[in-house]
Amino acid sequence: MRFAVLGDLHYEAQDTAIFEAARRQLLAQRPEAVVSLGDLGGYSHCGTALSFTEGREYFSGFKVPFWALIGNHDLEGLDEFASDEDSVRGFTKAFALPAPWQAFDLGDALGITLSSTRFRGNTGCPHEVFLGAEQLAWFEATLERHRARPIFVFSHCPPLGSRLRVILNLHLNFANAWLDHNEEPARYLEIAKRHPQIRLWFSGHNHLGQLYRDSLSQVGACVFAHVGVMSRVTRDGSRMSRVVDHSGENILLYSLDHDTGQLIHDGSFDLERSELQRHVRPVELIGTAHPSAPRFEDIPHDLAIGDSVFYKCGETLVEYDRVLQDALGVVADHTKDRRVILDGEQLFLSGTWGRRQACPRRPDGRFYRPLPFELPRRKKAPEG
Repeated sequence: MRFAVLGDLHYEAQDTAIFEAARRQLLAQRPEAVVSLGDLGGYSHCGTALSFTEGREYFSGFKVPFWALIGNHDLEGLDEFASDEDSVRGFTKAFALPAPWQAFDLGDALGITLSSTRFRGNTGCPHEVFLGAEQLAWFEATLERHRARPIFVFSHCPPLGSRLRVILNLHLNFANAWLDHNEEPARYLEIAKRHPQIRLWFSGHNHLGQLYRDSLSQVGACVFAHVGVMSRVTRDGSRMSRVVDHSGENILLYSLDHDTGQLIHDGSFDLERSELQRHVRPVELIGTAHPSAPRFEDIPHDLAIGDSVFYKCGETLVEYDRVLQDALGVVADHTKDRRVILDGEQLFLSGTWGRRQACPRRPDGRFYRPLPFELPRRKKAPEG
């Protein structure tokens, strides 16, 4: 079976020509299904009923079965919906769904979409992608019922431990890079390890291209795949979607370049051997104001407290998880001329006159501190 995966849509009516051209390119690949990773509305009207309608109409234009999920910006309709629950209901009403999470057939595989369900109520950054207890219970129960079937998961952002590229000065700084970033983010990789029938896990959120070394990764039996964007909201100038061929024994992963129309075969995943093979030479990130956090294997591991490893990336002190081998978050910024000091189980930064500045632990024992995030008030979305 061949299906297409679309990253953050951010549909804007003034860019209709861009979206129509991208759809024609995708239709030329003859997908039998389409899955969207959320963030349907453009930044002028994220999370409004209009954005949900625009997304549904755009996906309907493919004339094949489609599925969509809720991203962080899809819950941002503060002027239109009174609560997170109202926002979720607005989405499910627009797509005629009983719940914002779904299980569906993708040929021999089972597809599962996971949606963010909380924005105003998030304990850290409002833009954290949070699933909630009800959805988590449904997810695990669904996995238990389908242990003998390949499963492909779709979520707006990736799980911690997937080792996909994350943006340092945006998603790590505000702690909204990973699923449930501030509340047990490690549990999703644990779920994937307990359920090796999960073979593919797609996510977007970063607005970056798909040909970087860490746009595809394999952890255990699962391949994690980043999906870019088709519109102007790209952060690195690259506009890409994914096309996937699933034959039952082998999965072919393609990047569709919307600037050139070229279909690039960038990866193959042998399900029998659980072996991912890359077919293109990875490119380096250039031309963006949003650098990525270095990969865990590319940093020294000598500054550590328990499973926390610390590394100064420029002026930013980043905390990594030694077991999951991923960046957890930012401990402190503007640390260019300051030393990192470990004293037993305590972490300090050198200050003026030889003084130390303590870096306190979070309630979960970690040290990263999300930057405060203030919600902007947006005017009512334009009609039409």
